[in-house]
Amino acid sequence: RTLPPARLEALLVAVRGNLGTLADLPAELAPFLDPAAVPDPDAAAALDSDSARSLCGALAERWTARSRSSKRVACCGCAPASTPAR
Repeated sequence: RTLPPARLEALLVAVRGNLGTLADLPAELAPFLDPAAVPDPDAAAALDSDSARSLCGALAERWTARSRSSKRVACCGCAPASTPAR
């Protein structure tokens, strides 16, 4: 399945904290990519309001801004090449 780069980046940002290894990636992305995935009814009801959508949107913007300003590699926490090794 081919995704636009911006969509792929957003998905990777969303799941990066849950990954132990890259082998975990398919299972973590499945709820976002599986067209048959159905949200939990209680969760869907809780999120079905303007205030919940506004809050989720604000959190997503903040999370995305933080991840873009991060000096660390998202998936494994390795220091970037410009950082001296310890």
